[in-house]
Amino acid sequence: MNRDYQKLADIVSQSDTIIIYRRDNPDGNAYGSQLGLKEIIKTNFPDKNVYAAGENSEYLNPLGRMDSYDPALISASLAIVVDTPSSDWIDGDDWKECATVIKIDNHPEKEVYGQVDINDQSVSSCSELIANIALSLKWMLTPEAAQCLLIGILEGTTNFLTSGFNKKTFTTLAKLVELSPSAHEILNRRVYASVEENKLKAYLVNHLKSTSLNTTWVFLPNKVLKRYNVEPNRASQFNWLLLDFATTEFCVMFVEYDDKRIRAQFSSKTRPVNMFAAKYGGWGTRHGAGAFLKNKKQAREILTILESETF
Repeated sequence: MNRDYQKLADIVSQSDTIIIYRRDNPDGNAYGSQLGLKEIIKTNFPDKNVYAAGENSEYLNPLGRMDSYDPALISASLAIVVDTPSSDWIDGDDWKECATVIKIDNHPEKEVYGQVDINDQSVSSCSELIANIALSLKWMLTPEAAQCLLIGILEGTTNFLTSGFNKKTFTTLAKLVELSPSAHEILNRRVYASVEENKLKAYLVNHLKSTSLNTTWVFLPNKVLKRYNVEPNRASQFNWLLLDFATTEFCVMFVEYDDKRIRAQFSSKTRPVNMFAAKYGGWGTRHGAGAFLKNKKQAREILTILESETF
């Protein structure tokens, strides 16, 4: 038994209130790991008060919604932060007031915080890590928890287009599928898209560009996102289309937000990109990472560097 897993179990059993946090600008893996863990704790510790903290993301709400809770509970609560390598990126600030903090993450270690820091870089995603913890502790997984974690793994591996997974990933997936009532339903929930989102995907594919044999990229202006009524966080998850179409080493999607910030999503089937993203204040896994840029000048700089591979 992993000692940190047992520490987690012991602290959860001793806590009356547990608040689960995740990073801001979440993707399906962040939501899946957060809501999957919430369901697992509620099932195995029905006497506990368990809440999911953060802003709601409309496109991820089919997985579940965030909770409201009494601020008076915070100071005596256990905070569990998932899929967040840096405390600066936690969605919300009240985690700092919690009595105990546990971090669960699979990214290369960027910051150690909390009384317990569970970090496992051998897994594909934080959702896979949560599943492994639950299975190791022999905690019961409901169909709802299994679905959240399955969708999180699919997001974390970009539909298995990147190499951030191994045979253990599929062993865990098999167990989750066995626990779920319908794998077909899970996949349908994973790939749901509105008419407007599909139009944006068409725009994206039709506007792909290549700087050289090294890089495929696309820029999504905020006015285009508004035209198709797609929120920037949702649009940034379509980076798998670049991997699907590209024959280059690197793919990067630039997504413009309302405040003119530009989110750069880096991905590669074979090459590490997380340390490159770190140069721009971002982070991620070896084959998928992101960063917020100050302006388009930085975007042009990134394309130049990727083309010359000088990082």
